[in-house]
Amino acid sequence: DFFGVIFFVSIGMLVNIMAIPEVALISIPIIILAVVGKFIGNFFGSSIGGHGIVSSSTIGSVMVPRGEFSFIMAKQAVDSGSVRDTLYPVTMLVTLATMLCMPLLLKILPTLVDKTSHIPMTVLNPIHIVGKFFNNLMNTPDDNSQFNILLKKHGIKFFINLMVVIAILAIIDYFNDDIVTIISTLGIPLPIEPEILLTIISILLIIYPVIAMLGKIENLVTSISDILSTKLIPADTQRLEEKPLHRLMRNIFFIGFILILIAIIQPYIADIVELPFLPFIISGIGLTIAIILIADSVFVFQKLSHGHIMESLMKEDETFEPE
Repeated sequence: DFFGVIFFVSIGMLVNIMAIPEVALISIPIIILAVVGKFIGNFFGSSIGGHGIVSSSTIGSVMVPRGEFSFIMAKQAVDSGSVRDTLYPVTMLVTLATMLCMPLLLKILPTLVDKTSHIPMTVLNPIHIVGKFFNNLMNTPDDNSQFNILLKKHGIKFFINLMVVIAILAIIDYFNDDIVTIISTLGIPLPIEPEILLTIISILLIIYPVIAMLGKIENLVTSISDILSTKLIPADTQRLEEKPLHRLMRNIFFIGFILILIAIIQPYIADIVELPFLPFIISGIGLTIAIILIADSVFVFQKLSHGHIMESLMKEDETFEPE
């Protein structure tokens, strides 16, 4: 306890109180994102874990506050020169705001503290239903073995292709300077800069494994959709609801794949001086595709929410009626 007091006092003394009013306006959107993002992430994860709306809301609310680790990370970032000094008071404001938001969330949301909901349940129900969707997908006994078989069949090949992409990028990045030196020493005439040529070669080499991964995702999505549609959708409406279900699953998997691919590629192209805008272009393309897929997923989910599949998913859910 003694060293804990010293830690928090020393951390607090590093904050420039006079700078807080200057960063207050900047902190507002960060606070909103911090609270909403932390709550939705934990609420969704709890729903996937099989918890009901009340339990998921409680978990999401109590996980909202940021702790002392935020101060440590902010101080390290400021000391290393990675970010500006203004980050530190922003971190302080965000931490304090998230701490104050926790009791408020416990009061206005349907939690174990107070099951009365002061917000429309239409805000939480869609997130909970999607979590329930994945919970049924992973934990239903009949589907679990089939799901594991699908992962073994398509997941291993997907993982191998992903490792191939990482290996290609890592090898070219590691030997990049040596290859450029050899080309310069031998005087090999090139129509473009060696760094740009290596980037083009890297892209050409990873095209096949990337396409192979996309194919495996499509196969996995198709198989999972078939399993779910057979189990959850009545035969007379299966043809109408199977296609939207496939679209929803495909969009979710593709969004994750795009984000993973961008996260892998970005470090290898960030240092290309000859193409300074390439990271922004790739990020912009990936973000645009992800936004389109998210918008399409919302539209498809609205269609599914009125179908039999959602009724099947919610059958075993805990009944909750806001007071």
